[in-house]
Parts: sequence; structure tokens; C-alpha cells
Amino acid sequence: MSNRALWRVFSHFPVILSAIADKKRRSAARSGSSYGSASSTNRGEHPAPSLGVRGLVFDHDARVLLVRRKGIAGWYLPGGPVHRGESVVSALARHLEAEIDFQIPDVPLLHGLFHHPRARSHVACYILLWPHSGIEPRIGRALEEARFYASTDLPATVSGPARARIEETASEAPPALDW
Repeated sequence: MSNRALWRVFSHFPVILSAIADKKRRSAARSGSSYGSASSTNRGEHPAPSLGVRGLVFDHDARVLLVRRKGIAGWYLPGGPVHRGESVVSALARHLEAEIDFQIPDVPLLHGLFHHPRARSHVACYILLWPHSGIEPRIGRALEEARFYASTDLPATVSGPARARIEETASEAPPALDW
């Protein structure tokens, strides 16, 4: 191929690339996502990973708080997803206030940052102290129940990741890598 022919082909690349990007932006706008952002796909192949946050909330008797969500079987640590542009600690504060009417007084202690391979996400888990001795948490709209449990007397239906995080803190074992 001559240099002139190559020049003709390559001179159209910016136009072609611009047209492809415009098409992806229009498609993303129709689907409600945004092309080129953290929520878009990686070269169209894989969804972008997400981030979640959970709280290991202990009372003065070293019992841990577990929650049961409406419509979901089992017991879990309180928390949820981190929204785009939100800090992890702000997300934790938002979830704890909505779920159990708890305002975190300080920056909590980070227990660990865990990879959640099935959900293609990461989960930050923080340790907090329930400041209201003898007062049970009030539950928010999304919860069925919230209750403190001794680490040696967890319900049978506690989630595997919640059980693992509780056992890590009770035994002072180093945190695992996966959620």
C-alpha cells in the first residue's frame, strides 16, 4: 500500500473514533448509564466493579449487631452500596442512620477491605461501638429486625461473610482477602 493510500485511511481515524464514541454516548444515555464513567463498562466487555460498606457494630457487652432485611432471608451486617461520588465513611453513616437510627460519632476503625468475587465488587468493613448501653436500635423501613448477638451465639442463618468478619474480630485473626 502506498503512503498516499495509508494517509487516506489514517486521516479518517479521528472521524471514525469520534463517531464510535458518539454512538456509545447515545446508547449509554438511553440505558441510563454514562459512557466513560465509573459506572460504564470496561471496553464494553465487563461491568465496572462496585463498592459496598458494612459495619461491625458492637455493644458494651461485646455483642455484635445483625440485621434482617425485608424480603431477604438471613442475618447480615448493616450497610450497603457506596454511591458514586460518596466517601465510604459517608455511605456507612447514611446506611447506619437509615437502618438503625445510629449517627456515627467519629471516623470508625477499618477492619478490612475485602474482594467480593461473585458480585464483582469490594466491601469495606468498619468496627464501631454502639454508644447506647441497654438501648436496642430502632429499625428503619428496609429492615425486618435488628438485634445484638454474642459472637458465640450467632443465629444459624447469619450470612457467611458476616460470620467470618465476626469470627475474625473475636479471635483477633487477620482479616481474609475475600468477602
